[in-house]
Amino acid sequence: MNTLQNKYTTWYFNIINRAKKRHMESYAEKHHIIPKSLGGNDSSYNLVKLTPREHYICHMLLVRMLTGKQRGKMLQAIWFMSNKKSTTKHIPNSRLYEQIRNEYISYRKTQSSHMKDKKHTEETKKLIGERTKNTHKGQIAWNAGLTKNSDDRVAQMYINRKPHDTWKENFRKTPERESKRLKSIVKPVVINEVEYFSAKEACKILDNIKYTTLIKRIESNNFPNYRWK
Repeated sequence: MNTLQNKYTTWYFNIINRAKKRHMESYAEKHHIIPKSLGGNDSSYNLVKLTPREHYICHMLLVRMLTGKQRGKMLQAIWFMSNKKSTTKHIPNSRLYEQIRNEYISYRKTQSSHMKDKKHTEETKKLIGERTKNTHKGQIAWNAGLTKNSDDRVAQMYINRKPHDTWKENFRKTPERESKRLKSIVKPVVINEVEYFSAKEACKILDNIKYTTLIKRIESNNFPNYRWK
C-alpha cells in the first residue's frame, strides 16, 4: 500500500494506533489496517478493533491517502459500505453520500473509457488464441445420454420449464380467443390501404400502436381503414 504523505494518512494511523492501545468492551468491528484487496492479510498485526464510526471514517481516509487503482478499490469499498442493506451501525448523511456517489461514478466512467481505448497487441491476440484453441474439444457433456427419468439433476432442470404446447391448454380454456390470436399471427391485414403480411408485421413497422390496440381496431367497425384482408 503506497500511501501519500498527507494529513489523511496521519489521521488514519492516529486512529489505528489509538485503537490498538485500548480495550473494547462494547460492539466493535474488525478492520484490516492494510486492506486485503491491497495485499493485506488476516494476521493479528494487520487487524484492529474499531467502533462502527471509526471504521467508516478509516475507509473514507483510505480513499484520500491513496492514488490510482488502489484508490479505486477503496472507493468501491466505501461505496459498498454506504449501500449495504444490513449495515445499520453507521449511515452517512445525504451530503456525504452524494459526495461518495459522485466520486465512485466518476471513477467507473474513467475505468470504462480506459477499457474502451485499450487494445491488445498482435502478440497478445495470438497468445490468447493459442491458449483458448480447442479448449473443450473432445470433452463429453456432463448430461450426455441422461434424461429426466434417469438423473435427478436433469429432472431438476425441467421443474420450472414451461411445456412447448401451452397454446393447447389456452385453446381448451378460451377456444374463440385463442383461435383469433393464432389466425392474427399470419393473417394479412390492410391498414390505410397498405397491405401487411400479418398484424405482427404491421405493428412492428408502424411502431406507434400497441398490438392489442391494432387488433381491436381491425375487429371494430369504427375504424374502416383497419381490416383483415
